[in-house]
Amino acid sequence: MPHPNPPKHLLHRVSGNLSQADFLNSFEHLRYAIKTYLTEAGLDFSRFADILDFGCGVGRFAFAFESEFRNGQRLWGCDVFEECARWCRDHIDFAEIRHTNLEPPLPYSDEQFDLVYALSVFTHLRLDLQFTWVWELHRLLRPGGIVFATFHGRLFMPLLYQIVLNTARKQALYSVGNEGLFAYVSSSGEPGDEGQVGVASAQTMEFIKEQFSAFELLRAFPQSDLAGEQDLYIFRKPDHGRPIAAPLTHGSHTPTKECSWIGKIARSSNFTPVSLRFTLQRHRWFRVYPRILVPTILPLNCQIEIRAIDGPLLSKQCVALNNQRLFGPSHYFVIDLEVPEYDGEVIVNLVCLPRGSSSDLGVQNVEWNFPNFT
Repeated sequence: MPHPNPPKHLLHRVSGNLSQADFLNSFEHLRYAIKTYLTEAGLDFSRFADILDFGCGVGRFAFAFESEFRNGQRLWGCDVFEECARWCRDHIDFAEIRHTNLEPPLPYSDEQFDLVYALSVFTHLRLDLQFTWVWELHRLLRPGGIVFATFHGRLFMPLLYQIVLNTARKQALYSVGNEGLFAYVSSSGEPGDEGQVGVASAQTMEFIKEQFSAFELLRAFPQSDLAGEQDLYIFRKPDHGRPIAAPLTHGSHTPTKECSWIGKIARSSNFTPVSLRFTLQRHRWFRVYPRILVPTILPLNCQIEIRAIDGPLLSKQCVALNNQRLFGPSHYFVIDLEVPEYDGEVIVNLVCLPRGSSSDLGVQNVEWNFPNFT
């Protein structure tokens, strides 16, 4: 039975190509490429029982693999563009398709999937959404589950620069840690464009490793044969299966009105330390990405304290952020701290201090981005 042809305007939205013939002819190449890359990573497509097509578009992956699915293999798909999701629901009867929101959570259970396929999805998201969606994919995967995802790599950044010169209404370039870079453009600058073709992002391998720090990197394929030579990464969720521990609530854990909580960001705007609550399940690493919103050349320390109900789990520790180099809101520092194993609730106290200061009175205007335990 012939495959249905998506409307040309939807094809153009998801691929920039109006040709229905090219869409149909792409299935064989896509199927071969995906199976080959999985094999090179030591994986077998037939062993994945429950598969999520994250950002399913007009069902290219579903149609490409329709003949490959064996007994016991099941496919789900989701997309933030309602018309694409509706078209897939109407024309793909062997998968469950849903229209979903731009931000997590997805309407699926913890540890529901063995494989999440994300072709050219992270390429259309701003930085904070990239982190929160990685956390959500970690939640959805079973221990040992796989993320198969593509990104615009370093070689795409000059093209982004041309887009900035010609059409972009909004653009950003961030450094992350010592080597990571993240670039972003939006044709309209409107929040509603996120996840759509009007937004494009690119990132280096060092940045992607930070995003996926809770996963094991199995293989990286720069300039793959997929999605216009996007970089391909195959990640594995560790066998221990511990979820990423994010802060428990939005707002109640911040001690004063000078601290605020926005999404996955805690902000101190008046020299005030930030306190965050977590529930740990023998997690071993604490990560946070502070950002100084006012440029400074002062040498700075981050002071971290982790307290359990019965006393300190980690006494106050100072981590050097910079050494008299100029940093400001375009840079995300990376703090990666090993902690003792613990089961139960803890409070994490964070403050940024000028180096040599003996006071707990912190630096003004600091963001504590994506704090988490893994």
